[in-house]
Amino acid sequence: STQSTGVTFVSSGASANAPIEQTLWPMNDEREVSSMSVYDITKAWQALYCEGISFEGKHFCSSLHPGAIASNIFDDLLSAGEEHLATAWYGTAKMAPVLPFIVQGVQNIVSKTWEATDVGGERVLWTALDKRVKSGDYVDNFGLADVRTTPLMHNKTAIATVMRHTKEAIQL
Repeated sequence: STQSTGVTFVSSGASANAPIEQTLWPMNDEREVSSMSVYDITKAWQALYCEGISFEGKHFCSSLHPGAIASNIFDDLLSAGEEHLATAWYGTAKMAPVLPFIVQGVQNIVSKTWEATDVGGERVLWTALDKRVKSGDYVDNFGLADVRTTPLMHNKTAIATVMRHTKEAIQL
């Protein structure tokens, strides 16, 4: 193969929620965007950047949505402070007093219904090593190659824009 290296981005199904117009904004754009939209956009950027790497043909790149994995993300989010998170999630600090109870409830559900972190790790390895996964594939949590979560992944303008912004940001 002429591809010298391989990369697997661990993305998220949240990339499907990224509004295309916001995905095309420069990375350092100062416009106001909700915290969840920022998360969605950055996950879409990962998958779009991978598409761009794949189109260039020099490196193998795949993206993976590993599924609902029970990580400690909510613990980490709470460390940012209840008032900050309540404002980011609900638009008001008035929710801050009840946020720990909401998060605890979510954590209880997650620990019982989401999959263990080792399952997510196995899916990353499968995506990186399985020969059925082709460069540019977006793999979902069921292990099906080339399953795209959004038409955005086929948008050549979005791919080119993310590649250009990334190269500008790291001064390539």
